[in-house]
Amino acid sequence: MVVRNAKAILLLAFFFIYFGLELSFNLLLVDVYSLPLEDLFGDKHHHAARLELFGRMLSGFGLSLAIVSFVPVQKLLFWKKEPASSLPGKQSLVVKGVAFLVLWIALVPSLRLFVDGWAHATSSDAKLSAVRAIAYREAYLNDLVEIDRFDEFNAIASDEARRDLVIALLPSLAFSSTGFNALIERNVEAMADTLLSNRQKSQFAKEGLPRLREFDALYQSELRLYMNAQKKRQQALSALNDIDTLEAETAAHVDAIYLYLENSWKRYVTGIDETYDDIKQYASNDSIQDAHRQFKDQYRDDCKSQVCKDNVKVRHANWLNELDIPMMYVTPDDILFTLYGTEERVRSILRKGRKNALRYVYHVDEDIEEYEQWLLSPGVSEHARLYLAERGVALAEHWQLQNTSAIFRAVTQKYQSQVDKVWPEYLQGSQFKVQNSTMGQYDFSLLPIVEKKARSIMGRFYLTNFTPGESESAYLQRWLKSQDNISFIRMLSSTAAEAAFSKGGGLYQIGVDAVKLSIVPQTSILLSFIAVFALAIKFIVQLFKGYPKFYAVFLIGVMTIVLVVPTVKSVTDSHSYSAMMANFSEEFHKDDPVSRVKMKLFGVALDLENGVFTAYRHNPAKQLVAAPLFHFQKNEKGEVVESTAVTSLRYYDDAFNTVFSFLPSHVFGFSERDGFNANVSLIKP
Repeated sequence: MVVRNAKAILLLAFFFIYFGLELSFNLLLVDVYSLPLEDLFGDKHHHAARLELFGRMLSGFGLSLAIVSFVPVQKLLFWKKEPASSLPGKQSLVVKGVAFLVLWIALVPSLRLFVDGWAHATSSDAKLSAVRAIAYREAYLNDLVEIDRFDEFNAIASDEARRDLVIALLPSLAFSSTGFNALIERNVEAMADTLLSNRQKSQFAKEGLPRLREFDALYQSELRLYMNAQKKRQQALSALNDIDTLEAETAAHVDAIYLYLENSWKRYVTGIDETYDDIKQYASNDSIQDAHRQFKDQYRDDCKSQVCKDNVKVRHANWLNELDIPMMYVTPDDILFTLYGTEERVRSILRKGRKNALRYVYHVDEDIEEYEQWLLSPGVSEHARLYLAERGVALAEHWQLQNTSAIFRAVTQKYQSQVDKVWPEYLQGSQFKVQNSTMGQYDFSLLPIVEKKARSIMGRFYLTNFTPGESESAYLQRWLKSQDNISFIRMLSSTAAEAAFSKGGGLYQIGVDAVKLSIVPQTSILLSFIAVFALAIKFIVQLFKGYPKFYAVFLIGVMTIVLVVPTVKSVTDSHSYSAMMANFSEEFHKDDPVSRVKMKLFGVALDLENGVFTAYRHNPAKQLVAAPLFHFQKNEKGEVVESTAVTSLRYYDDAFNTVFSFLPSHVFGFSERDGFNANVSLIKP
């Protein structure tokens, strides 16, 4: 009895150790697969590789033990004729032990061969979908996106306690459900559209907006130039064709002339009256007096001929005119070297020079002393003619003040000249060079030259039906809409997927690794639970038949507490995976009963895994397994060096897959494939 109890306790201890290892493996699997790919490619690369090998060995062990324990001995010795009952108990145990070892040794690399074959056998679209799901997983992991129309999933993913499981199994869910995959596809399309649109907005702001503004500046400048020329021409035409306007302007010029003449005479008289006081300071200037004496000495002492004397007067007059004395024009005849004193002579010369300048400026003859006399003199007509020239009215040189009809003709000619010159001047300064001078702004915007210039300046950012003056924001939205990103993304997905993800394509291996990332978690979890439940059933039956019933009941109770209770708690939660997947299948698999059932079962499996993960993720047993599993030795360069045992297992694993690489092609129906990447959880960069 003691021996039987001891055996029963050993069986229980063995099962619980194995169960603890499987449980730890599941927890570590979720921890690793919920990491960002950047971490998996970096510090956690060797962790994922170790965990992959450990999982295959552990699940292979359990499956091999369960299979051998359920298969009768005579089935294992199929080549022998004697019945199994004739074999001694120890021999039967040896046979089963050998069969277990052989099966285990074969099953560990076969699991890898199976996963590798499955990944290679998937279609190009499936590989693209896997890559898409992983890309979305990364965005989801970084809280950049949410899944549209799947609020229950988003609610679970926002729960920190349940988030890791969702992230780890999101690619698996997309791979298993066509509806979820389609939902991910739409979300990724929207995300890609947003990312592409943002990139296009940035590109437009950097390249397109300056071009749009360059054209707008050119267009506005040309429009102003055209409208101003049109306005000037229209005003000139209106005045030219309106006799009243011409007569009114003529009368205005005549009035302005007489007012100008009256003011000019006043300034002339004032200048004459103020001459004495103005030049007093210059007449008493020592420098001017000294210069005058020098010229006088030359005149009196040095010159022996009249020519020399005349030359001295000319030089003296020029010297005085070059001084900064306002309103001064001295002639040689004004120079005096006799009579009076020096200051009086200088004063007399400068007074004559001032009067000369005033008479010259105001066109007043020397003998005129009254305003009425001046109005009748030829000089007043010249003075008025120059004033009219300043006002834009050109008259002949011998025009007389009383000839107002000439002013009328000059005004008419002025407007005619404006009409004749305004458009040639516009054409000379314009890039558009529009010949038609009667268009409005709308017709101007429709000119072929406008479209030509817009196309030339804006290049690939030009849109048909472009309207000058369109706001920048409105044009940007039209330009983004014209890119038709969704159609481009779908075309790229459908067209490029077949080529890129097919055998020999540039993305083929990336697609294969993406599929592995999608199928490994669900396959590993499924095989793990199959092994656990198969062994649990075998051990319960064994304990029930050959040992006291207490041990079987105890094992059932422990399994119930450890697995069933957390699962029931997860299922009955208001945000359970079962309810979530049931609602999802009803929404997205209305016409597919098989998919609905599959998604509901997937939800139950998620609740089972979630119950275990939530209850035991911080269990010390997980750390006891992780410590030796993730302990790495490093060389002097800091590189990880695998132990001899792990290296040997890798060699055996690779050799087995090399020898039996033909098997997946018979099972899944595809041609030869590339070598296997031991870390099936990674996508190659």
